[in-house]
Amino acid sequence: MTALLLSGTAMAGAVTGGADGAGRLPVFIGLFVVVVIVVTRMGGRELRPVKLLVLPIILLVAGLAPVLPLLPEVELHGIDYQLIVADLVVSVGLGVVRGFTVQIYPKPAAIWYRYGPVTVALWCLSIGLRFLIGGYGAGHAATALSTSAGVIFMLGLTLLCQNVVVIARRPTGAGAGG
Repeated sequence: MTALLLSGTAMAGAVTGGADGAGRLPVFIGLFVVVVIVVTRMGGRELRPVKLLVLPIILLVAGLAPVLPLLPEVELHGIDYQLIVADLVVSVGLGVVRGFTVQIYPKPAAIWYRYGPVTVALWCLSIGLRFLIGGYGAGHAATALSTSAGVIFMLGLTLLCQNVVVIARRPTGAGAGG
């Protein structure tokens, strides 16, 4: 899956510098990653703190890699800054809230976690708000850098915030997993 993410975001970087529809690939990749995450975590997984941090960090790096080289070439306007701030607030805020909705439970010799209906609903809300932010930006002549190029980065950020809360909530002591 990591190879898929890295190759997908490499393509996303190439696409974001292109013509019309440039930002669609990162959006589709981000949506695919969210679906995979939600589906695999609904069944429950062992809570391993280090493992919970790996995917968000990969997404953060993969999301920044194609965007950073574009920064000197793109002139950002007020709408771009507004969208970036809105996206940051939504990503961090919903990530933290989702972290409190993830179910944590004991199993023999380990602590497990899973997504419940509220967590899934909050992921749907995250996706909906992301599309609204992107659509609003597209309707107000924002650059692709602020409407779609940062999708992978914001996904990594929201997942990191969520997982940090999950890690902080885990019980400690015997059988708490590590």
